[in-house]
Amino acid sequence: MRLSEAVEKLRRQAAVSVQTGKENDARELLFQKKKVMQAMEKLKSRIELFDELAAKLNEAISVKESLLISNMALDLEVSEIKAPTPVRIVSPTEVSQNDTDDSQHLYMNNLEFPEDQELQVASDSEGDIHAENELKCHEESFSKKKSTGADSVQSSREISTFEEFMDHLDQQLNKIEEELGTFLRFSNLLLGSKEKPEYSKVQHAIEILEGVRHTRERFTFEPLLTVA
Repeated sequence: MRLSEAVEKLRRQAAVSVQTGKENDARELLFQKKKVMQAMEKLKSRIELFDELAAKLNEAISVKESLLISNMALDLEVSEIKAPTPVRIVSPTEVSQNDTDDSQHLYMNNLEFPEDQELQVASDSEGDIHAENELKCHEESFSKKKSTGADSVQSSREISTFEEFMDHLDQQLNKIEEELGTFLRFSNLLLGSKEKPEYSKVQHAIEILEGVRHTRERFTFEPLLTVA
């Protein structure tokens, strides 16, 4: 709105200068008016670019949310497919008889453990170690994501100029581009065992990745507009 007012003001001053015979001043005012109008056109194209960027970011966020929901649903299906360990109910009489037989067997074999029991103990120990390692990996992953999120919020608060905002925005687009690339690489490995709807999801992700790259290239090669 201020640029439009400036253009109108310059036009009026140029008209007054022509009427008073100050042609040089009129030409200078018209030249300034032309520069202001060019700045308005560049600013308009920049706003359109921001609108396009916002649309691409919304699409990328929607795809990431869909992938997260799909992965959670797949984990639930795998958990339901795994059959629980069968439970056997033993009567007290059978337990007492088994304890007596086991005591006699242990006494006759000098209190030595059977081979299958040793294997079972070793298997339980390995299972505990595996569970601890998996829990540790989940904790490290959660801590890393939490730290990354905090750094992102902190860096966004430190932005004070337009150039810093553009650099921060380019970094966020770079992260989205890397995540989409990772998703597409894994998708290419799994496409052989997927149904036809999965192909459309991959194609949609490819289109989003191309859009993000195109947007980053425009940020890189277009000169930034500075209005005094």
